Amino acid sequence: MQKPLIASFLRWGGGHTRQNRVSKKLLVHFHLFYIDQTDFFISKLQNISGINFDLYVTMISKNSEAAQKILSFKPDAKIIIVPNTGYDVYPFIYVLQNINIDNYDYVLKIHTKHNIKDRNKILKPLLWSKNNFRKLLNKMINNENIGIIGHKVQQIYGGSPEENEVLNPLLETLGIPAHKYHHFIPGTMFLIRTELLKFLLQIEFQQEDFKSYEGCRTGDYGTLAHTLERVFGIITEYNGLKITDMKHPIERFLNKLIITRNLPEYKLINILGLELKINRKFRFTKS
Repeated sequence: MQKPLIASFLRWGGGHTRQNRVSKKLLVHFHLFYIDQTDFFISKLQNISGINFDLYVTMISKNSEAAQKILSFKPDAKIIIVPNTGYDVYPFIYVLQNINIDNYDYVLKIHTKHNIKDRNKILKPLLWSKNNFRKLLNKMINNENIGIIGHKVQQIYGGSPEENEVLNPLLETLGIPAHKYHHFIPGTMFLIRTELLKFLLQIEFQQEDFKSYEGCRTGDYGTLAHTLERVFGIITEYNGLKITDMKHPIERFLNKLIITRNLPEYKLINILGLELKINRKFRFTKS
């Protein structure tokens, strides 16, 4: 796939002047699992401005009160009931497979989370205020070398069973060689270019592909949903684009000094050559 070229774009530059020749269009996918967070997310979706957007909301069961609130906010929103599988990732793939993705330039992916502190931390650089969203969109539009933006970029050292059993076969299908290090946006909330998603959709994912093993919990390894969290970053770098965040450059540089490696029994963290093990009880041991 060729590097995306942006010949004309919506711009807030210098003095916030709008480019008015050709408008970009945004697809917003919101997976509403925790219904009690409906009002909160609607308040954040109200911060989207300066770009035309379509809203697709997925839920695992009908809820007339939530649906009414969503349609009051955006009457043309599409509300889709999906199976409770694949966490927030299968619903995202399902929506992408059932729309004409060529109608959009960017996709914003957001979802509810049980941990409110984590949810807010991930969502803050994306939709916390109109100013935050404006900066996010402006960064994507004005930098054609950026493919995906999230709250932070994490570097992973490969070699876990999940890489061998799930990730590497998936990359092989996409024609991407397995590699030792890769970056991704943890939490799967991000703004991404549609060119990258079209590249991923070469694979015709099925609902049964996202089934979890018995006893599996959110964030556990070995599932397609968890693997795709990293694939969004891998396909970005493979196609010559950058994966980035909204952090200060110094903070971003310091983050690159830390490499994590997830294994079934423990997590390895490498900080400037010092390797630490963290087991499930979060006891630190020098490797």
